[in-house]
Amino acid sequence: RDWWIQRARSTLRHGYVGLAIDDVNLSSVHTGNAEGVGVLPRDPRTGQPMTLANWKRYTAEFVAEIHAAFPNKQVTVNANQWWVPHDSAATRVARAADFTELERGFNDAGINGGSGTFGFLTLLAHIDWIHDRGGSVMYQPYSLTHSSREFELASYFLAKARSDAIISTYQADRLNWWSGWETYLGKPAGRRYVSESGMLRRDFAGGSVFVNQPGAPTRAESLPERYRWTDLGGTPVGSITLGARSGKVLLKRGPSRVRLKKPACLEPDGNRKVVVKGRVTGERGKRIDPGYTNRIVIDLQRDVG
Repeated sequence: RDWWIQRARSTLRHGYVGLAIDDVNLSSVHTGNAEGVGVLPRDPRTGQPMTLANWKRYTAEFVAEIHAAFPNKQVTVNANQWWVPHDSAATRVARAADFTELERGFNDAGINGGSGTFGFLTLLAHIDWIHDRGGSVMYQPYSLTHSSREFELASYFLAKARSDAIISTYQADRLNWWSGWETYLGKPAGRRYVSESGMLRRDFAGGSVFVNQPGAPTRAESLPERYRWTDLGGTPVGSITLGARSGKVLLKRGPSRVRLKKPACLEPDGNRKVVVKGRVTGERGKRIDPGYTNRIVIDLQRDVG
């Protein structure tokens, strides 16, 4: 351990902001004899083949030593076994790491629905557990597509806290950039919850995200008319339909703030006209024929609640 830490110290002198430590495995001991044969290492403290309990303890101790050696550097661990028990070793690793990297992110093909061992809800609960211990999460999805990128982004917002981030090479350079990576939804209104249709939902000051987890039936949901909703491309949206393993990120605008100075007035020619002072149609002070009055009132009630 001292040898490793000294090498890391030498590397960090070049100006790196932190360390990324791969293979912080707590679920099993993966070692071999360099000839492709799995062989357990011999524990120098006991003289016996390494047990999983000791392997986990030594690993957790090592990560804690690294964090103590570099208190002003960012420590990221690839501890991807989110289904393992949250025992003392896992807790020590989570508290010693600034970031936990989750390879494959939410698009891991092995994730199924629900709260079983490899369930989507189990993954979300693990992420919450990391946040509760002061850490942040880096998601590293592989092989994203046009559709799976929004599932990843919506799921990210569903669980987002602290300094969480997505690491992806998909449409992530200046010649091939997806503007969705720049999405800012503002302050969260609260935690995620189950929507009326059974989707997972979370609301923010500037929008909402919806996720239909793996294995779920197709679900549809109408959006509150109080706001004007658009998708990430700016297209107006009144309802959404999501199949299994899919997500949607929506932006909201409004409601409008309307002031009525003169609800009605008489024109010089004697014809009664309705004059609206406010932003109902986007044209301030537009004169509207009385035949449209009822529709305007409905719009005002919707916009100002």
